[in-house]
Amino acid sequence: MTLTQKQQVQVAKAPVTRKAFLKASFERQNSMNQKQPARNQKAPASTSGRTHGRAGRPANAGQAKRMPNFLDPMCSIPAPTVTSDGRALPYTGLDSYDFKVDTTNYTVLLATNTGDSGTVGAVFKVGPSGVFVSGSMHILTIPALALADNAGGASSSRAMKLSVSVVNCTNNLKRGGRVTYLNSAQRLPTMRADPATEFIDVITGVKTSPYRRRINGTDLITPQQLIGFPVDGTVYRQFRPHHGTLTSTELFERILSAGTIISPALRPMSAIAYIFDPAADEQDYSVTIRAGYYTRWPVTSVPGQKMEAIPTAEPRVVNAVHDHVESTANDLVHVAEGGVAATVLPKVVSAAQAAVEAAMPEVPAAAEALIPLLL
Repeated sequence: MTLTQKQQVQVAKAPVTRKAFLKASFERQNSMNQKQPARNQKAPASTSGRTHGRAGRPANAGQAKRMPNFLDPMCSIPAPTVTSDGRALPYTGLDSYDFKVDTTNYTVLLATNTGDSGTVGAVFKVGPSGVFVSGSMHILTIPALALADNAGGASSSRAMKLSVSVVNCTNNLKRGGRVTYLNSAQRLPTMRADPATEFIDVITGVKTSPYRRRINGTDLITPQQLIGFPVDGTVYRQFRPHHGTLTSTELFERILSAGTIISPALRPMSAIAYIFDPAADEQDYSVTIRAGYYTRWPVTSVPGQKMEAIPTAEPRVVNAVHDHVESTANDLVHVAEGGVAATVLPKVVSAAQAAVEAAMPEVPAAAEALIPLLL
């Protein structure tokens, strides 16, 4: 095998004891190079009928990848941001409540992640005309976030995740009743000033929304949940002073529209509403609201010294998960599946990258199998 001019020069400069070894090495290298196809030579057509791209993979391989649904509180991955937002302590908690749906009144459940408090929802009863049933209001607040910033709670917080799970625990013979639910990006109608019809617009607004779903109480015998989604990106990512526990009116200010009684406050995530119609037989229900937050604490506190950098991700990843959750907002999913189910993300390839991949030579499948072992 003839050596190149440069190789001959290197052999000549080598010590006498190394000349023979170096010459043999160059000859072996030249022999292997001659056996390899030229880089500009077209790869032979595939006999399998599939078009192959870079590294011998099918052309459609790698066109999409899967991303866990990080907006579901059941998913342990903290929700990433597009830009770096500093350090915080992610926390996900829950609050549950057992209630009854009677044969006379509506039972209303309203929930949202306010971002700046541990209060996540309210359950109360409303008469047929829309009058609030006195003494029926129950506020759901995550215990670990129930204290305000001036009472030993977090200094500030922002919304991250939200889900609402409702289960009908009534025995089989009596289980039933009409249930209407809505996971809304818009605010619900406001409260009327007339106490006799105070909540009638809220109930009517949920029931007549084109996005609402109506089911039977028997459909809720297993834990299923609705997952909240961001509705205001700026407010969703904004840290605000932590208020701890809210009153019912303060909670409604995050969910309902402006009116005589309500002065709207900032709302980072969607509002989830359930309307339980009066049933033929009394129904036993249980609701669990889970919510995730990014929290910040005083520098001298243990949580304050455990804060970590908020994770970041590519805009297409964050947007794809947000869009997926919003597009399926009114689909009930089993609690165990919400965080496991992955969102399929489309592969985004620039024209320049596509041209480079098309020009790369094909690698035999056997060689491709060895690549992970070499990394």
